[in-house]
Amino acid sequence: MGLLLQNQGAEAFFGVTGQHPAGTGGEALAQKRAAAGEIRPEDITRADLEDALYTHGLPDVDLVIRTSGEMRLSNFLLYQIAYAEFVVTDTLWPDFDVRALHEAIAAYQKRDRRYGGVKTGAKGDKKA
Repeated sequence: MGLLLQNQGAEAFFGVTGQHPAGTGGEALAQKRAAAGEIRPEDITRADLEDALYTHGLPDVDLVIRTSGEMRLSNFLLYQIAYAEFVVTDTLWPDFDVRALHEAIAAYQKRDRRYGGVKTGAKGDKKA
């Protein structure tokens, strides 16, 4: 699954993939609950799927920090990062320190979080 670090209300995941937990969560619903007659496949909701994920009970990801300048997700929490903000740094993971973390958080704090909406007020923008 990966490593979860918690500190003063902040949570960080390291090395958690996306396809495997989403697949096993879906399989658990289909094979266990639906097959056992506990739930009909057509009645499976988003909440049911989220409850079957490794990260159930935890909030969705707000910030993804991608080290080494890579511009790909690498199968990281694919379901949970739908509305996450991304910060890409050229710093390699072994060199990623507290200063680099503070820089990433500072960049995140400047973002206009819209959760899929469109910014309004600028020329040509539409309302969310």
